[in-house]
Amino acid sequence: MRRLSALAAALVIATIAGCGGSTTKDPYQLAYAAKNATAPDVQQVKIGLAVSGGSMPITIAPDAFKVTVASKTHQFRLQVNLPTAGLGISAAQLALVGITGDSITLDVLFDGTALYLDSPAAAKLLGLLMAQAGQTPPADLSGWLKLGTVADFAGLAGQLGALPSMVPAASEAPVTDGASLKAKLDPYGVTLTYVETASRNGVSANHLAVAIDLAKLAANPTVKDAGGSKLDSLSGMTGSVSIAGDLWLDASTSRVVEIDIHVTPAAGAAASAGSLPSGMPDKVDLTVLVGTPDAGTTLDAPATFTEVPLTPLLESLVKSFGKGLTP
Repeated sequence: MRRLSALAAALVIATIAGCGGSTTKDPYQLAYAAKNATAPDVQQVKIGLAVSGGSMPITIAPDAFKVTVASKTHQFRLQVNLPTAGLGISAAQLALVGITGDSITLDVLFDGTALYLDSPAAAKLLGLLMAQAGQTPPADLSGWLKLGTVADFAGLAGQLGALPSMVPAASEAPVTDGASLKAKLDPYGVTLTYVETASRNGVSANHLAVAIDLAKLAANPTVKDAGGSKLDSLSGMTGSVSIAGDLWLDASTSRVVEIDIHVTPAAGAAASAGSLPSGMPDKVDLTVLVGTPDAGTTLDAPATFTEVPLTPLLESLVKSFGKGLTP
């Protein structure tokens, strides 16, 4: 839903931004400054999750998921180091896909010209798929694997045909300052409040609290028209769950340095309304940190790797899928 996507984007207030700090404490003007700040050439986003209470509590530190992006060169790197404890998957099940330790690791790198992969589990799965497609996988799939170049994937995209074009969203009144941003968010039940200026994620940051009125959001005519029957679940959560957030904006550059999202069942909601299943957690906290890459993070191609072209495998899978659809 384009409208809900626009709302999410407004909530995040332009994840990646950077110049022109401000001394104002107007939360909407601060958010507007963040929306228009300029992103650095290279930055890193970390994602963490904490689920407390319920049948499956879990804590995943932000370092478990790291994405590093270079905007000018289009390089990127995804690094995952996810503890297996608390995932609800047995050791035997994990071993089937090559995971024998206490964590799931994945390293995906695009250096601007080619795509690389380093992951025991992904490598084993890749070998199985190649064998099923009648291809002979390399004897050693450990370490870095080179999956293909930009030209390889461009050729595959050409074989698949043109992708459907995105329909542009309807034009809306532009956001030109804090007041117009407030006018944009109010109908969706989103309210920003300035809390404090404090040290956060290594910088002095302005803290904005984000409140979301789910009843107002669900009743918004634009959201209702876009969502239709899909809004039933949102309407059902009204009064049972609260969703709030926190934005931390660099006081000197206006860049977003942290985004926190909190989902909390209302007291007694599950028992009284029956709208939430048993075993639901007491709280879910999602943390997104935005900043400079960790020391040692590189976007350069690995020095050594094994060639494992991915496009022939994908072409084979596409052909097999096509045959399966033929009457």
